[in-house]
Amino acid sequence: MTGARHGSSPARGWLARMMVAALAAIAVFVTAVVPQSAAYAQQRPRTVLEMLFGNQTRAVEPQRRVIRKRAAPRKQRTRRSRSSSSSSKRTSPSRAPSATAAAAPDKNDTAQTVLVVGDFMADSLAKGLSDVYADNADVVVKARANGSSGLVREDYYNWRTSLGPIMEEEKPAVVVVMIGSNDRQQIDTGSGSASLRSDAWVAEYQKRIAAIAGTVKDKGVPLVWVGVPSFKFDRMSEDMIFLNDLYSKGVASVSGEFVDVWDGFVDANGGFVYSGPGVSGQKVQLRGSDGITMTGDGADKLAFFAERAITKRLR
Repeated sequence: MTGARHGSSPARGWLARMMVAALAAIAVFVTAVVPQSAAYAQQRPRTVLEMLFGNQTRAVEPQRRVIRKRAAPRKQRTRRSRSSSSSSKRTSPSRAPSATAAAAPDKNDTAQTVLVVGDFMADSLAKGLSDVYADNADVVVKARANGSSGLVREDYYNWRTSLGPIMEEEKPAVVVVMIGSNDRQQIDTGSGSASLRSDAWVAEYQKRIAAIAGTVKDKGVPLVWVGVPSFKFDRMSEDMIFLNDLYSKGVASVSGEFVDVWDGFVDANGGFVYSGPGVSGQKVQLRGSDGITMTGDGADKLAFFAERAITKRLR
């Protein structure tokens, strides 16, 4: 019996070594993967869709549009005719461009830069403005938007420290700001966290608005601040009305202009709408199915509201 037990020891030893090796491999995998996921969760801010539905839902990116130019001479083209053409081609994607379609002119070396900064709404606005100024060789639109950014989560992206260097790089003639859709959350006041719309939250948020506006003013550049539109969710829209009031007051303190786009994205009773009049006057879909993002026509309508304020500040 003693000899039998000694004879089986190598098999048991081999089995034990295999189990140790398997456990070691699992430990290496957990060590490699789990810390990376935890760090990512700490670094990435919640988007507006995640705040509404949880972390399993990601924000839907605004629809990208292919803008084809009409063959009409530049001097004959008007805002209405261009917008109507753009809208019809987006709704008929299979339509091939004309062989005689005129290309957009090259921008002049002395072209003035319209710098658009902010969150995912600013990105949509910049696309619309690029369409508006496509045929103007003296104006170029540059977007420096960060879709998940805002004025609250400065640990993720700090506009107060980033805007100055961006302006140094781009040398804008006008700065256009559109931000706030991601800001419905607690804010760090330096001495703790404050809840949305509390006195401490408002005081800290106003400081950040003033810092952005002050950076633009100190560089001697005109500021146009575009308000946030309504959203599908009533409580979110109520907060946007509140934020728009803060933006309007902050911009006025530096002689900038606040552009209110609210009426362009609600019905006669002030309620959110997915569809409404586009820049051509025809009914189009303005918002994505999520009730948050803009379609191509929605981006054009944002630009329609902002264009006058921007153009009158170009030299």
